[in-house]
Amino acid sequence: MDPRDETWEIERPSYRVHFHDADGAQVEYELRGVDVAEVLAWAKAQAAGRSYVAYVCVPP
Repeated sequence: MDPRDETWEIERPSYRVHFHDADGAQVEYELRGVDVAEVLAWAKAQAAGRSYVAYVCVPP
């Protein structure tokens, strides 16, 4: 995909953060009204030894 072809922009997307613990349990949070740097800082602070993945949510 060529980014120059894009004609839309989402100024404040929502984000989903999935935390995974060593036992395979997963918990998910949706964050709104924040930017990606804030999402990553929040996820790092909340991780408590768990791994995590952050996703950007965009409309189809």
